[in-house]
Amino acid sequence: MSSKFKVHFLGGEGINWALDHDILHLTNLSEDFVEVTSIEKADIIHSVYWGALLTVPEKYLQSKIVIASIADKPQIVFSRPEYLKVRNKIDVWLCEYYESLHFVSNCGLPCMLFPDAIDVDQFSAPTDRQASVSSLKAKYGIADDCYLIGNFHRDSLGGNLQRPKKQKGADVFLEVADQLNKRGLPVHFLLAGPRRHWLRNHMKECGIPYTYVGEEIDRDDIDVNTLNLDQIAELYRGLDAYIIASRWEGAPNSVLECSSTKTPVISTHVGQSPDILANEQIYYHAVKGADLIANDIESGWLGAKTEAAYDHIHKWNTYDAIAERLKYIYQQATRCYGKRNLTNAYSPQSKGLFGFRKKKIIAEGDKEERKALIHKRTKGKSSYTFALWNDFRPPPYGGGNQFMIALEKALQRKGMKTQRNTGAGADAHVFQSIWFDRKQFEAECEPDSVVIHRVDGPIQLYRGNDFKSDAECYEINAALADVTVMQSSWSMDQTYNLGFKPKKPVLMWNSCDPDIFGRKEKIQEVKNRKVRLISTSWSDNPRKGKDTYKWLDENLDWDRYEYIFVGRINEAFQNIQVIEPVGSEELADLIREHDIYVTASQKDPCSNALVEALNCGLPALYYDDGGHPELAGFGGLGFHAKEEITEKLKLLSENLSAFANPIWVDHIDDLAQKYIDVVRDCHLY
Repeated sequence: MSSKFKVHFLGGEGINWALDHDILHLTNLSEDFVEVTSIEKADIIHSVYWGALLTVPEKYLQSKIVIASIADKPQIVFSRPEYLKVRNKIDVWLCEYYESLHFVSNCGLPCMLFPDAIDVDQFSAPTDRQASVSSLKAKYGIADDCYLIGNFHRDSLGGNLQRPKKQKGADVFLEVADQLNKRGLPVHFLLAGPRRHWLRNHMKECGIPYTYVGEEIDRDDIDVNTLNLDQIAELYRGLDAYIIASRWEGAPNSVLECSSTKTPVISTHVGQSPDILANEQIYYHAVKGADLIANDIESGWLGAKTEAAYDHIHKWNTYDAIAERLKYIYQQATRCYGKRNLTNAYSPQSKGLFGFRKKKIIAEGDKEERKALIHKRTKGKSSYTFALWNDFRPPPYGGGNQFMIALEKALQRKGMKTQRNTGAGADAHVFQSIWFDRKQFEAECEPDSVVIHRVDGPIQLYRGNDFKSDAECYEINAALADVTVMQSSWSMDQTYNLGFKPKKPVLMWNSCDPDIFGRKEKIQEVKNRKVRLISTSWSDNPRKGKDTYKWLDENLDWDRYEYIFVGRINEAFQNIQVIEPVGSEELADLIREHDIYVTASQKDPCSNALVEALNCGLPALYYDDGGHPELAGFGGLGFHAKEEITEKLKLLSENLSAFANPIWVDHIDDLAQKYIDVVRDCHLY
């Protein structure tokens, strides 16, 4: 094309961090075909972070081509209710890695793969790594015979420097470092960048040797300790290895920087790391991460993996490669959404490919009228009345019942009013799947109140053969719901796989009452006693794992373990002690008396029983499907075959703190705040 694309880039933070680097990269690599201009003059708005669009005036989002990078794990984006404000105003969602692309396309959003770029000249590999490593160690007074491990991610919350930022996995990194240090290996850690307060403090407490590149000050040090990219590149070239410990990322940039500088690296299963690194470099728990580094200290195996990663990013992530990709995206977007074609956009249906929606300049009148009514009702209120629709029962009862009771208390702590199974005077309604009195609801639901439909399942997967209930659920969803709460990314993905389309979906993983299911005071490593196992379940559905528990009863080493099952199960055991269902307080006490939680339930979308055990601080052994892996995270191990259980129980029982310390369950009060946010902003969705 003869003329350049007129593009306005936004989404940076102005603090020389990753998003600012993204804008710098895009500006530099696109100069041959892009004219960077003001938002008023631009034909294309390109945000390197989707959330920046929340501040863009509506007139621009409607009249221009809107392209936005997810710049994160899509499941995390979809767990933030505010994303609904721009969900259908973005013409192209850019996904930075293949798993992201699959998930977003499966959710029916127009998307393309667009990996991050890196300046491979700036992040060049050293000609002699050993000499470079020795030079860096000498510069910072680090013994030359130690194994130098780097990590340059921030780890502390900006609002509270004494708390870790969940995303960055500082607690996971600490467990890897502690494992290596306790094994007596000659490791030394090099930390750099601002907001490293939490990790520095805990490494000192654990006696883990480290050097910090910067000034150790108590206040926020973003203005003091932020390094430029040339300084960061120099540090990479002097490392023996780098550890990525994040729970979620878009890139992360560190995997590109390690690959470009040929720095040996291990990583959690996050962002682009699985696309770039070998499977052997990916770890799923802290003990495995320590094993990988220990093996490299002994054999140097990581060095042999650097060439493949180097070749990958030189093929897909260089300025030239990304420039061609970006030009193609702009060409396709302009073809579909140029001013002349704005109202007749092409919308291919094929999954996983590039698809554009038809932009609706004028929304349907009845929808706008309803939004206006909701806004009039909710505007300016400091407290809302929530109607909770559920067959409330005193515990012990099912997980949905447990959750609704916990949510009720959390909403009340937030200053909200709640009422059970009556819609009179309610500003908002929360009901579960198909388990509510629809006739009464429809009679009492006022036209200006917000309806939140909490969905689990798909029901046919955990029941085995109940398509009818799912069909009923999504008929209700289409007819009544304003917003759909989905309880896990697995549940969301499977729902779309079956062809259902939830209305305005938001991911909200379950939580529990922290006043009852509070964390045990300290994790005690097992010495001179048996390892204590516990399982809990209200339902005796065969998919809750009866066959696995029977196998455990017959095959565990009962000189090593003791085991109780609390709840309902249609099976007689010889060794597992079965305790009838008990109330929540007694159940929580029983959980805290044990060491490991075991669950063998299958196709469980978001197990409240597992959430309660994790919140009590117990690492979990779980059947590896449904929502279990995303709930447990680094706090447990999954199994598929029964024969795997013995070895994995041994690994857990010998490393309880390494699995228990990184457990992270979202607080029910934070979840309640999301429900409140939905009500406050529903008129904007």
